[in-house]
Amino acid sequence: RRFLRRTAEVVDFTNERTTEDRVGHSTFMAGTIGSTSECPGFAPDAQLTFVRVFDSRQTSTTAWFLDGFNFILRRSESVDLINLSVGGPDYRDEAFAAKVRELATKGVTIVSGAGNSGPVWGTLLNPADEAWVVGVGGLRAFDGRLAEWSSRGPTLWELPLGAGRSGVDVVTHGEFWAAHPSSGCQHQYGTS
Repeated sequence: RRFLRRTAEVVDFTNERTTEDRVGHSTFMAGTIGSTSECPGFAPDAQLTFVRVFDSRQTSTTAWFLDGFNFILRRSESVDLINLSVGGPDYRDEAFAAKVRELATKGVTIVSGAGNSGPVWGTLLNPADEAWVVGVGGLRAFDGRLAEWSSRGPTLWELPLGAGRSGVDVVTHGEFWAAHPSSGCQHQYGTS
């Protein structure tokens, strides 16, 4: 986190009891947002709070998410936006969905990637498919067209009885150079 100018808090809700990013995804996302290094982020003056709910094996539980969401709810006066870079077919996880809805009603903007499972229609992930979440799709860097890997709606969860939800609210850059945890820059793509 040496390349970030403003870090408010770093907390862990996993059973590993560490705040170290052992996978690299959140470090890359933090760099994309707030890096002040040679690969500057889009908002280098943003104050970032890190809530770790995935362990080093990239697994999580609803309980860890709920603990993290409750942590943010207690700070909702100072948190404007959550970058929820997760996705799955979890729309039936009522506790998760209800807590995301509660955050939104408290005025916290929630942004979530649509997923990286394109180009097939019906690959949109939850929570990007929720009405109170800004679902984000990805564009190719070289021509600005929708990236092949970017997930698309509508959701298939409700079929055959429902129509599904479209959920992709915006599309933006899907390929980035951002600060590498050790030094220099790294390239990644995705809707996170």
